[in-house]
Amino acid sequence: MLRRFTFLPMIAVASFGVVAIGQQPATQPIQSGALQDQLQAKFGELHKAAAFPGGTAGFVFADGTSLAIAVGLADRAAGTPMKLTDRLLVGSVGKTYASAVALQMIHEKKFGLDDTLDKFFGTEPWFARIANASAITVRHLMTHTSGLVRYEFNPKFTRDLTANPDKV
Repeated sequence: MLRRFTFLPMIAVASFGVVAIGQQPATQPIQSGALQDQLQAKFGELHKAAAFPGGTAGFVFADGTSLAIAVGLADRAAGTPMKLTDRLLVGSVGKTYASAVALQMIHEKKFGLDDTLDKFFGTEPWFARIANASAITVRHLMTHTSGLVRYEFNPKFTRDLTANPDKV
């Protein structure tokens, strides 16, 4: 049984990030009755209190069962409800996951923090188009000091992503 003091932080974390296991969204999560109702109610309370437009959360338990919940709107202007299959930008969750995997690989001596990216991407045609690409290290990426631009603020990127979300 989940205790109240651990329940809300868990919901908050789950609502702002997604851990992707596979590439397809769960379209038929297991219905877990009372627990699902409790999670849905708490997520609804968080949605109301924090006033975010909408969100989804998925839970996978030790026995392999899963459930998913959604609250709010996917599109406020159109009034479109959030669906379990809606895709969301996950913000900084990917950075944390990528860093954890990178640190594990560094521990396994597969590469080092000061290895440059040309070791991995030097033969790729797009790599040469990145300013100072051969000087960027794994450490730069992990400490956000590479000088790479933040593409999510580029209007063309946003238009392209909206037009074709599966391309990214």
